[in-house]
Amino acid sequence: MGVNDDLGFEIGVESFKIIGGVLDLNQIYSSLWTGPSGCSPTSAANIMKYWSSRGYSQLTKD
Repeated sequence: MGVNDDLGFEIGVESFKIIGGVLDLNQIYSSLWTGPSGCSPTSAANIMKYWSSRGYSQLTKD
């Protein structure tokens, strides 16, 4: 199933791999646009929190 937002930035096939223990943080909302945004930063934060909980605690502030 493809993704297509109002501005047409995201078009393609959605694919992913679930890694156990990775958080699912919420994307950000802003008055500059409608709906959630920040896919890449949110994804990066999920991975950083994952590695932070596995011995790399200086990656994040808890």
